[in-house]
Amino acid sequence: MQLQITHLSAWIAVVSALLGSLAVGLHRRRQNRRRKGKSRRVLEIPQVWPFDPRRLASLDERKVWAWLRATFPEHQVLPKLPLTRFVSPQRPNRAREWQQVLAGVSCSFTICADDGRVIGCLDVLDNPDALPRIHREIKETLFDQCGINYWVVLRHRLPNGETLRAEFLS
Repeated sequence: MQLQITHLSAWIAVVSALLGSLAVGLHRRRQNRRRKGKSRRVLEIPQVWPFDPRRLASLDERKVWAWLRATFPEHQVLPKLPLTRFVSPQRPNRAREWQQVLAGVSCSFTICADDGRVIGCLDVLDNPDALPRIHREIKETLFDQCGINYWVVLRHRLPNGETLRAEFLS
């Protein structure tokens, strides 16, 4: 009888140790999940934002903007739109990666009709090397496929307005 109680006590001790280890493991796992959740910082909307308002365009850009509005008085001239605003994916699942790339690429100015159809885009640069080659290639090939005119011009050497109008409206 004494031997059976000792065996039973040993089994109870082993089972208790296993259950205790399991409980400690589960507790640690929960704590790790909570810690990981806390590492994903959740931003709360501040009472006072750490920003000041700014103009949409610099002084030089506003001069070009005014020139474009005078050149295209019957059209809308919009500054700094990402390319994703004027293209729509043919097959969303195949275009997802390119949409992410295009979201980071914009044009200085976009000329569009009152119905929102884009007729042309301009990149206005301080020097010819300011536009990354890959951005230029993306714009040239994409806009050509979509029938959107695209010009790169220098800020200090703007083209003749009539020439630009004729090219964009033809």
